[in-house]
Amino acid sequence: MPLAPGAQVGPYVVVEPVGFGGMGEVYRARDGRLARDVALKVLPAEVASDADRLRRFKQEARAAGSLSDPHLVTVFDSGLHDGAPYLVFELLEGETLRARLASGPLPLRRALELGSGIAAGLAAAHEKGIVHRDLKPENVFVSRDGRPKILDFGLAKLRHVGEGAAGSDVATRSRLTSPGTVLGTLGYMSPEQLEGREADPRSDIFALGLLLHEALSGRHPFERDSLEATLTAVLTRDPPPLGLDSAEGSTVEHIVARCLEKRPEARFQSARDLAFALNNVMPFPRSSSEALRKPRSGTPRGLALAAAVAAALAGMAAAFWLGRATGAAPPLEEFQRLTFRRGDVRSARFAPDGQTIVYSAAWGGGNDKLYTTRLGSPESRALDLPDAALLAMSSAGEMAICLGQTSHVIPGGNDCTLARVALAGGAPRPVLEHVRSADFSPDGRELAVIRRADRDDRLEYPPGKVLVEGDGLSHVRISPSGEWVAFMARSGTPDRAIEVVRRDGTQRTTLAQGYYRGFGLAWSPDSTEVWTTTSDGGGIHLSLYALDLRGRRRLVVALPALANILDVDREGRALLSIGDLRGDVVAWPPGEPRERLLSWLEFPRSLAFSPDGRTLYFSEIGQGAGPSGAAVYARGIAGGPAVRLGDGFALDVSPDGRLVAALARSRGGFSRELLAIPTGPGETRSLYSGELECQDARWLPSGDALLVAGRQPSRPVRLWVVREGAAPRPVTPEGFGAGVPAPGGVSFVAQRPSDGALLLFDSASQEGRVLPGGPEPGRLERVTPDGRSLVVAETLFPGSRILRRDIATGERTLIRELQPEDPTGIVLFRGTFSPSGDTFAALYVRASTALFLARGLR
Repeated sequence: MPLAPGAQVGPYVVVEPVGFGGMGEVYRARDGRLARDVALKVLPAEVASDADRLRRFKQEARAAGSLSDPHLVTVFDSGLHDGAPYLVFELLEGETLRARLASGPLPLRRALELGSGIAAGLAAAHEKGIVHRDLKPENVFVSRDGRPKILDFGLAKLRHVGEGAAGSDVATRSRLTSPGTVLGTLGYMSPEQLEGREADPRSDIFALGLLLHEALSGRHPFERDSLEATLTAVLTRDPPPLGLDSAEGSTVEHIVARCLEKRPEARFQSARDLAFALNNVMPFPRSSSEALRKPRSGTPRGLALAAAVAAALAGMAAAFWLGRATGAAPPLEEFQRLTFRRGDVRSARFAPDGQTIVYSAAWGGGNDKLYTTRLGSPESRALDLPDAALLAMSSAGEMAICLGQTSHVIPGGNDCTLARVALAGGAPRPVLEHVRSADFSPDGRELAVIRRADRDDRLEYPPGKVLVEGDGLSHVRISPSGEWVAFMARSGTPDRAIEVVRRDGTQRTTLAQGYYRGFGLAWSPDSTEVWTTTSDGGGIHLSLYALDLRGRRRLVVALPALANILDVDREGRALLSIGDLRGDVVAWPPGEPRERLLSWLEFPRSLAFSPDGRTLYFSEIGQGAGPSGAAVYARGIAGGPAVRLGDGFALDVSPDGRLVAALARSRGGFSRELLAIPTGPGETRSLYSGELECQDARWLPSGDALLVAGRQPSRPVRLWVVREGAAPRPVTPEGFGAGVPAPGGVSFVAQRPSDGALLLFDSASQEGRVLPGGPEPGRLERVTPDGRSLVVAETLFPGSRILRRDIATGERTLIRELQPEDPTGIVLFRGTFSPSGDTFAALYVRASTALFLARGLR
């Protein structure tokens, strides 16, 4: 029976009823101890004996009680009253999103604000291992200040709890199929939930996509006249276009469409990524006094971007002016340009005197060299040292430098000899080999290093003491307190995670993950935050973010350029490289000595010829690729417009030229789906989808199967034969990451990355014989039609050599050396050779950056 006003429930006094539902009765109640009103949710005693309702009520208490985020309702207390459980929440003033939508669609900016807030709340829940599973307008409350709050975790699932995943979703679905629940619950379920499969965070992302579509259009995108028709539409139909007629609206269309992909792997992979995508597309306010930069939580005054960029760096500005959004004239924050030559700045550190900056750069196409500059001076001085990149600077004025490394390597991708040398002068003293990254302890006595091992990288602090082992470790930075070590890592994909580990190795925490492109780490002076420049999408514009040790993120400043945070000093001044990064595709047709530019968008990252050598197929992975992250294009060697064939990361063209094998919606890392994309009429189809994580593939000569470099979860890479409709068949032992089939399709050559050795395998067995000639430094392109030679492409930087390697003798013969006409800033160069043997092509990436000093960032 309902509780009457004045009733006592634990320490709470009932004031009035608020609402009733299947999951309990909600009252406004008074907490006399703290003199505040709260929401009291009680499961009536007559239904508390219902095991299912009681389970869901307890689940809500456990899920909501473990969460703390401004976009999630806060749980204060729980207890029992006359044998019935109750929960105590913050009392919210406002209305549900369902009530808000009753008056029609929302303006674009308002919908984005609500969507990004809901995504941030989901991200906080997902990071605790909690999937909501019942997100709908009725479960989103919009407070009077406009902030969305996610309610009702009664169906939430703790992902680490060992309950049957699919079974739980089937049970949920079966309980919710009564008439009238289409838009109440079932209409917001993801396809995998409706099919009884496991729900994960991407299921909540689908539901949020539905909310966004409905908020912008005023109608549920899959609503039909009957329950069956609605569910069929969710499972099989594309959502109707939103018809937003602005640049921001077009981007929002892509974001919502990606949320509503039927396959979970095609959606945003984290709610945090979705939140950032929505924030980044938010239309700027019309008033120049409105803040463009997200303030630090608790900061009394918001921070704003007050003006844009001045001075030229390949058409971009040189100085940024930022200020606080207050009623008075805002104090300016300054970006001061420190370097002016054409090239690429890779690393920089403040010297102990605070006025000298040491940096390494590659000017005019040369290798990395070390330079110093003084604040206030436009000139730099080259240090009398061998070609080297700067890794770290100690408080005692000693440098850790990277010897034997040229300028082509991306930041954090070193593999060099670590040497120590005093800034005051002297010869470098080699210390360690195969080093990727290094940093000095605050007292300057010890080093933390990341070193390449046989299979994984190792974070050692001091050298010899392993704190972390993993894949793709980079960017090590020790906190000013000396307690924490920050670093980047990846787990078999291009996406990166930012982690910290205690110096004694007792605690390792992931602060953020899912960044596709991220360069640079630096600690705040008080050791409470890690600053990083990252991009959540495929674009090259990187924004500066701060992450505290609980993983909470805030935007420091958004930069419309390539940016890399390099160092932060005791006063909070920052060093950044800022500039531009783009890729190009070039070809050398028969008889033409000069390269022909065939680029289309901004960032090609794969390249393959048609069998006749007249067409190039490449993948664009920049912002122009759209929400999928990668798109396949075809362009004739003679020029003309490029044709977009479909989403995916191109790998190889079939022997008949009719299909492109591609990774499904990947930027070149591992993917669990392989696609066949027609080069002419036809629809893209899936060749393989399963647990095998694929990285590369080459068509067998028969054209009906692929030789795939892939791995099973948590296993090393090996080669497999993959046929459509059949289970993958391993054809090499583990540890082989590249292979090319020989004519006839019964044998192939494979390379072992650990030592570069080449082995010839028979596809009927997993036993290979080592080919003569020693390790092969080049990349395997193909076996020649006569089966006697390999074509390999050896990277020189900035250039490439195409060679023929005799399979019987190992002898290598130069076919052609490829060089870019302008080598300045080249950081990646990949040459290739057409099957017809008369056309050469290459893709390269060029960086053009300058060093800036930033004052006043908060």
